Amino acid sequence: EASPPEIRVVKDEPDQLTEQSYAAFEREVVVPVVQEVPSQDLKDIDISVPLSGKKLEVKAIINEAPVYQEDMEGKITQADLEAGVVIEQGELIPRPRIPPPDGEKRSVLRKIPSSFKELRPRAPNKTVTIQRRNSDAEKNPPAVVPSYMAFENEQEPMGEIVEVDSGEFVASIGQLVLIEANEPMTVGSKVYSVVSKYKVTSPENGRVGYAYEVGGIIKLIELADEKKQIYRGQVVYAVNPVRLGADILLGQPPRVPASTKGRRTTGELIVAGGEEAEDRKFFGDGSIVFLDVNKTDVRVGDVLAVQSRRGERKKTLLPDLMTPIGILKVFQVSGTVASAFVVVATDEVRVGDRTGPNFPTRLPDLVLEAPLISSAPAD
Repeated sequence: EASPPEIRVVKDEPDQLTEQSYAAFEREVVVPVVQEVPSQDLKDIDISVPLSGKKLEVKAIINEAPVYQEDMEGKITQADLEAGVVIEQGELIPRPRIPPPDGEKRSVLRKIPSSFKELRPRAPNKTVTIQRRNSDAEKNPPAVVPSYMAFENEQEPMGEIVEVDSGEFVASIGQLVLIEANEPMTVGSKVYSVVSKYKVTSPENGRVGYAYEVGGIIKLIELADEKKQIYRGQVVYAVNPVRLGADILLGQPPRVPASTKGRRTTGELIVAGGEEAEDRKFFGDGSIVFLDVNKTDVRVGDVLAVQSRRGERKKTLLPDLMTPIGILKVFQVSGTVASAFVVVATDEVRVGDRTGPNFPTRLPDLVLEAPLISSAPAD
């Protein structure tokens, strides 16, 4: 029969953190007492060891809380003495004193600064009414600066952008540019940059104008070189990149209110082009289109309805039937060509479409007309 394993209790060494904490409080390093564990106290401990007679080392770490002198003074009762409670004087240690924090203690504010909003308790059982206020955006329709414009004739520029202050080929809002003027300009005035793109050609009347890409608005801030008439300007608004080599026109481009309010014109005008029409032929909401005026009385602010011929888009029994597909707002008229903003489009607006008398119906303008409730005949 194998002999039971021998149980031996070993002593634990203090760790580095314990040594540092005792050194901070100027105390001697004290190793926790390792008590003799009676064999009868180990009988309930389940220790599984092989029956080989090898020794089993049990590492007993007894970290009991220290007993402070201040806590035990006057706390030993007669009942404790009769019960045999014995506390060695050497086990009692004085309570360590924690040093006060650094810095001065700030006094409490007696008077709250006026920049802080005063908090008032809400009155109980008070009826609160929330009223919705219409914003300026709802009262006034949004307005946009067009990215393209058309003119009947080629424009004579006042100058040209010869350099971008950042050294790039385009300038954005806030950046500086150098403008070489063809004639003197006024410092402090505003000009805008344009780039000639293509000739606007009507399917019926041929060329009707020239399309220009609008870059941005530039404010002239100084005359950099009087002899060469070079001005320095800052880009204060942009709808497209302000390009190196762009032409400069006096004034500012128009700002278009994006609404369907205005004089309704029922004359027939042809969609001859639009923004980026050198690469695209379809236009939708928010696009710019150019109209062949064709001697029609058109004014800035007029509203026109775009019609589409059904036979040009699909196979149909009525190919010549015209269907309203959009609403245009005219913002510039230059001789034989007008520039307009697509306010509403229920279908794509194509080059060759015409304006007409029928305006499209679109929610929420559409009114549902349900039949009346029929009453059952009386018995």
